[in-house]
Amino acid sequence: MTAPTQHSSAPIGADSIEWVIFGDDWGGHPSTTQHLALHLPPTDRIVWVESIGMRAPKLNWVDVKRIAQKAGRLLDARAATSGQGLYHRPGPAVDVVSPRVLPWHAMAGARWMNARSLASSIGSRQATGWPGARVLLTSVPNAAYYLSRLRVDRVAYLRLDDYAHYPGVDPQLVEESEALMFERAQVVFATARRLLPPPPYADKGVYLPQGVNWAHFAQAPLEPSRDRVLGFFGTLSSWVDAQLIAAVARALPDWELRLVGKREVDTPELDRLDNVRITGAVPFAELPALIGDWAAAWIPFRINALTEAVNPLKVWEYLATGLATMSTPIPEVAAMVPRVSVSTDPSEIASWAQRVLEEDSAQARAARREGVRGDDWSVRAALLRDRVQRPEGGG
Repeated sequence: MTAPTQHSSAPIGADSIEWVIFGDDWGGHPSTTQHLALHLPPTDRIVWVESIGMRAPKLNWVDVKRIAQKAGRLLDARAATSGQGLYHRPGPAVDVVSPRVLPWHAMAGARWMNARSLASSIGSRQATGWPGARVLLTSVPNAAYYLSRLRVDRVAYLRLDDYAHYPGVDPQLVEESEALMFERAQVVFATARRLLPPPPYADKGVYLPQGVNWAHFAQAPLEPSRDRVLGFFGTLSSWVDAQLIAAVARALPDWELRLVGKREVDTPELDRLDNVRITGAVPFAELPALIGDWAAAWIPFRINALTEAVNPLKVWEYLATGLATMSTPIPEVAAMVPRVSVSTDPSEIASWAQRVLEEDSAQARAARREGVRGDDWSVRAALLRDRVQRPEGGG
């Protein structure tokens, strides 16, 4: 099954790459891995392997619902090749594999069965007689268990988070599989400096910060809104500081604090506040229009072991719209000052929001937008593609 992506008729040659990419479910979430894949050249080809999971399911409603969704994708060929993915652009052909794997990756028996299943399903989608390189790129460390059975020339690991601290993930599984991935990969891409591989694998590391679909977010109006709206988009999960949001809401009683995204945790302290509005997730295509009446944007993340190794994609997207941006001082964002502001103090954040409302201008927004033009996903994808072809890999 080949997803009907738009791609040119440019000839495939020895410099073309066939990618096997272990990522999330195709078209389901605007993830770093999907953005990068969509910006690879049309002469490349992708076999996209949907989520193999990093935790054993439990008997709860969330996991039961996810299992049902995965089963539906396996049975429905149309769902398994979800059109253009996140957005339309000329890019490589994408063949989507919904893998039949057992989620107990820590068990040797399950790994043996998974290795056979993945080798068969991926191998059947790979092109016959491909003239160029075959590269495996994975954003999940437990793909390391299955590398030896796959027909690839090189392996690259895209490290997006400190997965051992990710909610619901088995830290022992992550530690074991990530050590194996560091050993077997020729190059390790890290979206945050703290994610670069440790010795003796440090020479394999390449810093690849998050990027932005610049043209998409540059559709947002440059003229500042005078509505008192401080906005956030993204998943409302355990790493979002609900107490800080509540404190800022009380410090800005005549403002609306708008939170747009999937809600994964209960936030009773926010539900009690009249000036906090929580809406559900919206399609990626609608985000530039959605934030048209925001005066400013922010990233109210907790400071912990997980977020200290996070490079939030949304900071680049906020700046591409031109919005003044505030964040708690997680290291990757703090390194971007003065392009962004950082604070954990509710009164400081409230004062900053008032200044932005009074002083922001179309010229200031244009400067913020122009400042991230060079961080487009096309630039990031070109760097990734260049490094995986170097004999030494990282560096």
